[in-house]
Amino acid sequence: MMKTADLRDLAAWIMLTDAPAPDLSPESAKKADFLNRHGQNLKKQIEDAASREEAVLIIDLVSEEPGSGFNAELTERAGERMKAAAAALAGAIGAEKIIVAAPEDISWAPEGAEIVRLECSPVLREDSALFHILETGELRSCPLDRAFPSQGYKGLPTVTVGAEDLLRLCAMAEPGYTETKIVIIRTGDGASVAEVPTGTTVGELLKAAGADAPKGVLAGGVTGTFTRNPESCAIGTGSMFDSVRAFGEKDCMADQTARLMKQALDLSCRKCVLCREGSWHMAEIFKGITEGKGKKEDLDMVMDIGPLITAGAFCSFGQNMAACAVSSVECNREELLTHIVKKKCPAGVCSAFSKKTYVIDPAKCTACGDCIDECDEMAIEGKRKFIHMIDQDMCTSCGKCVSACDEEAIVVNNGSVKVPKKLTKVGKF
Repeated sequence: MMKTADLRDLAAWIMLTDAPAPDLSPESAKKADFLNRHGQNLKKQIEDAASREEAVLIIDLVSEEPGSGFNAELTERAGERMKAAAAALAGAIGAEKIIVAAPEDISWAPEGAEIVRLECSPVLREDSALFHILETGELRSCPLDRAFPSQGYKGLPTVTVGAEDLLRLCAMAEPGYTETKIVIIRTGDGASVAEVPTGTTVGELLKAAGADAPKGVLAGGVTGTFTRNPESCAIGTGSMFDSVRAFGEKDCMADQTARLMKQALDLSCRKCVLCREGSWHMAEIFKGITEGKGKKEDLDMVMDIGPLITAGAFCSFGQNMAACAVSSVECNREELLTHIVKKKCPAGVCSAFSKKTYVIDPAKCTACGDCIDECDEMAIEGKRKFIHMIDQDMCTSCGKCVSACDEEAIVVNNGSVKVPKKLTKVGKF
């Protein structure tokens, strides 16, 4: 279990209270008037499902970033409270079937519930993707054209809730209820969990939790948003605030974004072209920046295609993945440009900038071609009687060419050797 952040008078601790589960009734569950984890109005869904036959209750513990630990943390702390809320909710809609989608077995499942083991994925925040994988075993986002408000799993009336939704149901039954949000705060040193009133700024949260963020924060993961001004970002009830990552001087923002975009590529269900191709391009762009192959135009490309993906992707995963990349360029442009222009990683994280760079000394090169024959990457350009040149973008610094050169013309670049910018005849440079 993660440590609890000391938020002093900022904390409300309504959902994560250690109190026994409240005595919830189906009637009290019907009063739940808030947006669920999938952005649906819970009260309207409950009312609609209750008026129909064959209602289904789905408890979603998988709609999160892989490795997030959000639902697992809540389950460990307050499983019995969630069980009471689930029973009341099932009674409110007259559920004939209860499904618990979880990455592992749980001890507090409602009586008669079917537990379906699934891997966690932010794609599943799109409720149609959750329904589709439960029905077919295939991860696909298939946005629904609902004939009635609660239409969902197998076309049946369906109410879907997450761990936090269930805890909110319990909290609403307590006297003096105040709307709060549970947040996992991540830093380079570890993680802690806090519960704060909605409207609290991320800056207030970090200050109260003793977390420093000189390089800004990421609210959410691969579908989140970077900001350099935590004080301007107010915490809401949405999944973007499940976690807040604070970045310090040891964090490389190019590397962090490259990791996120690689994750986006791996997580995409690949149904729509914009998300499938867009996640690939974003991953390649930021990977190239960390490898010293970035160009200034790459940042313009992100800013150009990002809004197009956000506007046209089928589901919120694709839309928010692109927005995450755009926000990184907006917030981290200076550090990204340092990688691109100065070929330097300020945090010392990107290994490409610490590798040996080889050059061919034009005073020693005899244009024999031995180095060209030895290079597996075809990174050496040259021909008979012309000084050979190494393409630094293609060179992997393996050193094979050094061993192949009898003239010892290939040396580590320390800035003292000037090389031609185009092929030049031996003895003419």
